[in-house]
Amino acid sequence: MTSPAQPQAQQRRRFILVEDHLMVARAIARMLESLSGGEAVTVCATGSEALAIDQETTDLMVVDLGLPDMSGVRVVAEARKRALAHRYLLMSGSPLDHEEREALAGAGDGFIHKSAEEADWIAVIQEVLEAPAQTAADAGGAEEDLALLRAAELSGRERAVLARLARGASSHEIATEFNIALGTVRKHRENIRTKLGVRNLSAAIRVAIQVGL
Repeated sequence: MTSPAQPQAQQRRRFILVEDHLMVARAIARMLESLSGGEAVTVCATGSEALAIDQETTDLMVVDLGLPDMSGVRVVAEARKRALAHRYLLMSGSPLDHEEREALAGAGDGFIHKSAEEADWIAVIQEVLEAPAQTAADAGGAEEDLALLRAAELSGRERAVLARLARGASSHEIATEFNIALGTVRKHRENIRTKLGVRNLSAAIRVAIQVGL
């Protein structure tokens, strides 16, 4: 009689979680630990703490957009330069629209809303882990080099809107903060892409990080 097949050992994965809210961090860390194959999950409360990590390149860094010291997009941009992780997953609790979600996914290797079900979290993480890894050199290109030069053409309000988008704020949140109509925020987004000469909001957000917005 043939012996029953032995269950395949879970692949060991290293994760870094960057999240400043303790209860949220604990919940996500427990879920990541279930996927780590026994590896401990490194949890950081700030972007600076994450960027100061000195260890072997991790498999995945999961980063909150709204950190107390810097935006999650900036953390990912800096971490890519230092090769701290092979892949990056951005997350937010803000009610983002489709274009905003796509933009933030493009700033990393994927995006997920914090309120997603655990099954959706696991599916997105596995998808990101299986996707080809990007490097700092992969992002941008000639289009964004020109956009950096054009950034000075943005108005003060357009720069303010772009800065808030880069920190993961939704158009609804920006409209409330600046006491303007939602349609006005969307028009600002359109003007920002046009003036910078970029095809999407993701590229505009990368430019915002590079010019220090």
